Amino acid sequence: MSNGFLHKLFDWKNFELFVKDLYSAEGDVLVEHDVTEIGKSGASRQIDVKVTQKTSFHTYTTIIECKYWKKAVERTTVDIVAASIEDLNASKGVIFTTKGYQQGAETYAKSKNIDIFVVRDLLNEDWGKHGRNIQLYLNIVGGKMSKAYFPNAQAMLIVEEQPDDMNLEINLSQENLDDKAFLLYSAKNGDTGPNLTKILSEVHNTITHNINLIVGQKNEFLDHKLLVKSDVNVSFSGFEFRQLRNKFAAVNLSEMAINFVTQISRGELNIDRAESLDYALVVQNYVTDQAHYVSKKSESGEILVSAYKNEPPPPDVSNDEFVNGSTMNCFLGPWVGVDINASTRIAESSPIHLKIISAENTLGFSIVPVEA
Repeated sequence: MSNGFLHKLFDWKNFELFVKDLYSAEGDVLVEHDVTEIGKSGASRQIDVKVTQKTSFHTYTTIIECKYWKKAVERTTVDIVAASIEDLNASKGVIFTTKGYQQGAETYAKSKNIDIFVVRDLLNEDWGKHGRNIQLYLNIVGGKMSKAYFPNAQAMLIVEEQPDDMNLEINLSQENLDDKAFLLYSAKNGDTGPNLTKILSEVHNTITHNINLIVGQKNEFLDHKLLVKSDVNVSFSGFEFRQLRNKFAAVNLSEMAINFVTQISRGELNIDRAESLDYALVVQNYVTDQAHYVSKKSESGEILVSAYKNEPPPPDVSNDEFVNGSTMNCFLGPWVGVDINASTRIAESSPIHLKIISAENTLGFSIVPVEA
């Protein structure tokens, strides 16, 4: 497996040291590597890893054979471990390998109270639903109203002296979203309605979402900024709260024209969930059929052991659930603006036509698209 750890980290000696570290992580035990002892028979016995646990009443000894082989372990290896247990008065025998066991070896090991383990790399599904390597895209989407005006607005003067100019320019910012100077009033009975700044904010949100939906998934713009120019018309026709007021006049609005630019910055994120690990492996006991995840943190050297869970994914998957290759969208507020640089690519959309309608929501209105 190209992204595994066994072939990168282990030769026969390092495999033995890996097993030694596994038992050392358990705590109050003495773990020795490459030990030679003389048995009751007078024969010299080499032990790859020896684990000794002492209590006030007895000593528990485990001898471990490590086989970093290219073939399955045969029964003869189990015979050797069984003989060593008897000759050295050991309490337990264990075999670790990376290639599995022949059927006769498994059956014989179980009969001799010898645990046999296989160490393997994690399969992609062992890392969880999304695998070891996570790939996703990030779109940062902003927009700016470079110009907004009100064609066909009708002003009804409420003062005798006619002003030279009634500028209705609005600059959106976090501070002025509730500016009472831009409250809208009912053209029927004068009741107070939503703030025009809130409508502009929702228009901004609608346009940036729509443009991102159309072009935001295109990887031809990856690692570039895309600037999309749009001519936008917002109709107030049929919306009750379409009257602005100032000290000079009451102004009935019929439509709003906006020169809008949407900016999309698309980038790619690749995350290796094993980046901070020296290794991540599965250790499976072929006798008890239990398995554990084993990993080692690169920075601290801490070894983590947890129970292996091989659970199938749930049958129903939401369309909103993250999968590799998904795009995360981050939409900026209307006061953030856009940033044009040398790598910015410029495009132009078809004219966008929107309409304001009354709605039973917290805003009291909705912005909906309409056919030209």
